Amino acid sequence: MTDLNSTTALTAPTVKIEMSFVPHLATGETVMPIAAYVTPVGFDALAKGPSNAFVGFGDDISGSMHNYIDEKKPAAGLKDDLMRSGTIAGLDALLPTMTFAIYTIGHGGARVFGPALATPDNIKKAKAAVAAMNANQGSTDMTPCLRMFREDAEVLRKEKGITTAVLGVLTDGGFSDSALVNRELGLDASTDPRIQNYRTARASGLSLTIVPFGIGLDWQPKQLQLLADATVSPEAPSLVLSAAQVKETFERVVELGASQALSNVKLCLKKAATVPLKSASVQKPTSVDLTDKVVVVDDKNCYIPLGFWNNETRLVYVELGVTPTEGNLTACFLWFEYDIGGKTVKTEQQKVTCTWTSDEGLSSRIARGVDEGNLVEASKRRLRQAGQLAGTGDFEKADALLSSQYQAAKAKKAAGVDVQAVFDMILAQADVVDEEKGIVRMRDRSQAGAMKMEAESGQSKVRKRGAI
Repeated sequence: MTDLNSTTALTAPTVKIEMSFVPHLATGETVMPIAAYVTPVGFDALAKGPSNAFVGFGDDISGSMHNYIDEKKPAAGLKDDLMRSGTIAGLDALLPTMTFAIYTIGHGGARVFGPALATPDNIKKAKAAVAAMNANQGSTDMTPCLRMFREDAEVLRKEKGITTAVLGVLTDGGFSDSALVNRELGLDASTDPRIQNYRTARASGLSLTIVPFGIGLDWQPKQLQLLADATVSPEAPSLVLSAAQVKETFERVVELGASQALSNVKLCLKKAATVPLKSASVQKPTSVDLTDKVVVVDDKNCYIPLGFWNNETRLVYVELGVTPTEGNLTACFLWFEYDIGGKTVKTEQQKVTCTWTSDEGLSSRIARGVDEGNLVEASKRRLRQAGQLAGTGDFEKADALLSSQYQAAKAKKAAGVDVQAVFDMILAQADVVDEEKGIVRMRDRSQAGAMKMEAESGQSKVRKRGAI
């Protein structure tokens, strides 16, 4: 087992990298996992300083928003009323150094206000514009909002040097334009590479992040997860069912814009053409599959865009395809790049090598980061499957899945593996019935509970929402 530690040449702030891999693979093994814990160091003062981030508010004003959030509980309020009050709370949370804009989600979409600097006068005008918004726009067209936000961010980058942009998206239904959304996000492989989209914007050094959340019970978790994953959002989609939750989530969008320490973070690899990158993901603080976001520079070089980071430790996990050979194989050289203060910083390159052995005593030694990365990924899948089962009413099987993963985490903990992230994930959705046997039971046995579990199954660090 190999653990390497390095820091960049910067005195402060900097990042600490703890890389783990298994240098002794079992005879015939063709997959080499690599894990890297990345911890920003010395960014506390920076994170508390002024931020010039661009913050966007995307509000759904389709006709269904003018309905009660829960038809059985009219006192909970109308969805569009909660949308307006939540957006106003987000405006109040803006820092005076920030730039902001408000967009609508609905038939055609519109730029309601901005982009503008968050001065008291502009915020007052924006609140009036929000108060005048009516939920009467028919279908839930998402693409216009995404496109206007991206175009505004690109202009602000050129004119003001703003490289961090965060968009909060609130919707109550499924997109009516999924194919167009995929093209705008740069996920459609048939899209002309010369056409501007989120992928080309990131490649130019612009950090675009979408924080999606669904109001009510009719939105589609997988669609919102797509928005989060495509922009490497540190927030999984969340379900909001009260004014307090809408307010807190919009304030969280502003907080993300204010607290970032690094932007345009990339994991870079230089490897032989015969060593393919099979998978890539971030496992902490949220679990996001990044395999389809790998940018190939040439037959030996590629990088994985990781968005912007604040002070939280990240666990990045990749798998390389390797062919058994005699002696040692240099699988790759790995390093990180990020932007700070208008400059690009590159960390020291780490050399990753492996060899094959029939000695099970060597090949069975799993590095700490690799072991934890595997467990987090498995737990994420289990929670998503449990949420899908609960959605069909099969709570018994959902409980069994959650219990099996809880038991696996207990076993890893007994072996000395840090599994707190897995416990946090499971216990955010379930209660322990029998600690000794490792039996847990899904807490919210309703449609809302099933949606919440499926939507938030990517979160290894659960953020508390306001009370319902």
